[in-house]
Amino acid sequence: MKKNFLSLLAIMTTCLLMAQNNGSIKGTVVDQTNQEPLPFANVWVDVGGDIMGTTTDLDGKFTLKPLPPGVYTLNIAFLGYNTVQRSGVRVLPDKIKFEDKAELTPVTNELGPIIITGESRDPLIDMDDPKKTVMLQSQIKQRADKLNIKSMAQSLAPGITSSPDGNELYFRGSRAMAFNYYIDGIKVTADQRVNIPSRAISSVSVYAGGVPAKYGDVTGGVIIIETMTYNELYRNWKAHNM
Repeated sequence: MKKNFLSLLAIMTTCLLMAQNNGSIKGTVVDQTNQEPLPFANVWVDVGGDIMGTTTDLDGKFTLKPLPPGVYTLNIAFLGYNTVQRSGVRVLPDKIKFEDKAELTPVTNELGPIIITGESRDPLIDMDDPKKTVMLQSQIKQRADKLNIKSMAQSLAPGITSSPDGNELYFRGSRAMAFNYYIDGIKVTADQRVNIPSRAISSVSVYAGGVPAKYGDVTGGVIIIETMTYNELYRNWKAHNM
């Protein structure tokens, strides 16, 4: 019994020491042209042949941890932008390496036409929830207004109108901007700017009425944005850059 206890204690001590020896990298990713933060950008390093990655938050900030001490090449990628690589990033034990702001430049060359067969262009009705209308990535790519979340939401459900300048939405006669965004389950109020490239969006859904209780007591409606997973974004980036 005593021997087993000592073995367990040794393992726990080793794990604790290893955890304490790890460091991390922190930084911010922005659009070089307007200095706007880029949410959901991919950030990763190669750790002994294994990829350790994360994504930026709504403010474009990221924390990559835990990282064994060493020198890494930091990769930052975002669909529609040129990839940034920073070599010689040194991570020290129990230290945070604060990286300078990463400024990504938009890609100037556009992809050729994409032909999609066997899929409807009309908004889809969720059969499990008829009050919710959904637009998928394959449909978003074909829209002229794919860079305007509010315009896409307006086309998804009747009863949604906009102000003449298109900056405000009205859900079924409610006051202006009486709605919320939910981006991958995170609540974002209507007065905040939502800047997500269309290529990173998996789907856009709208509740223009009968909003489920889980979305709170919003009086207007809800716009739900689901972004692609890390693996999906990486595969798309690899397909466009290899």
